[in-house]
Amino acid sequence: MKPYRRQVERYEPTLKGRIAYYLRRYNRLILRHPRVTLKLLPLNTTLQFEGVPLRELITPKIEGDAAHRRHILDAYLSPLVTFEGDSEKDMVEVAGAVGHALLAFMQNKGGKPATFYEGVVRLIFALGNTDGATMEITDNTILVTHDNLTYGVKAGSIVSRFCTGLELGVGNPLEIVSRTETVEMQDPLFALLYREAYLRGKHLVHALTAIRTGDQTIDFKTLIAEDYRPKVSERTLKRWEDVINEDPDPVGVLYRAMVPTLMTRQAFTKHIGSIQHRAIDMSEASRIRLLNKVYMYFNQQGKEQK
Repeated sequence: MKPYRRQVERYEPTLKGRIAYYLRRYNRLILRHPRVTLKLLPLNTTLQFEGVPLRELITPKIEGDAAHRRHILDAYLSPLVTFEGDSEKDMVEVAGAVGHALLAFMQNKGGKPATFYEGVVRLIFALGNTDGATMEITDNTILVTHDNLTYGVKAGSIVSRFCTGLELGVGNPLEIVSRTETVEMQDPLFALLYREAYLRGKHLVHALTAIRTGDQTIDFKTLIAEDYRPKVSERTLKRWEDVINEDPDPVGVLYRAMVPTLMTRQAFTKHIGSIQHRAIDMSEASRIRLLNKVYMYFNQQGKEQK
């Protein structure tokens, strides 16, 4: 029995998913003092994880083109020019789904509260931290150039579409994006993940720290649930195919082989099948469907049934 050929939606792994994959088997022990003193990374870090710059994680992920990003900056600053509206509410509304996380990042929640100047610099850095954009950062300037648009702070004054010339006062953008900070983390789950990252090495401590630096409000349960589908060998797929063809309880055997090493329990239930409501002595048609689910999840195109 072979799986049918099916069109599989392309799965694109994420950096967070890769990190979660390494940390998912953390030891679920009870820590007497679940506290971690964490040294956050500077925003302009050059550290990488498996060849990918950690700057991808150091700020909230903002969708949209250069014009939209510049509009987010204008939404935050316009009330200072027009004396109408609310800077924080307007910025959150324009930023959309990432708005609240972006505001928390600007304010540096969980660390030393940011001044207004520091918040604007952090906002501009987050807006410019994307593919295709370049940033010029000096002791009095932070300018983003993206798709022929330029916005930011130049010599203490705003450069944007609607707020150009607005004076921010004295500050040092280069010092702001280069500074490090130490915070106390008292989240029991984070403490366990940090312990696992330390034991595994692979620069996982830096990667986990980058995630916390970029999202001060993150629920680490959602990190562990990040979908990541590691590559499996043809030999492993063939072994699973034999299990599905011949074993009276293929779902149970696959669950023990895949969870939590290759996927979470929730992902198994969603993509493979329910361990609690599984059928025993499955029909041939059910086994074919199960085999296709395994191939589809691990991004393998099914083959024609012969």
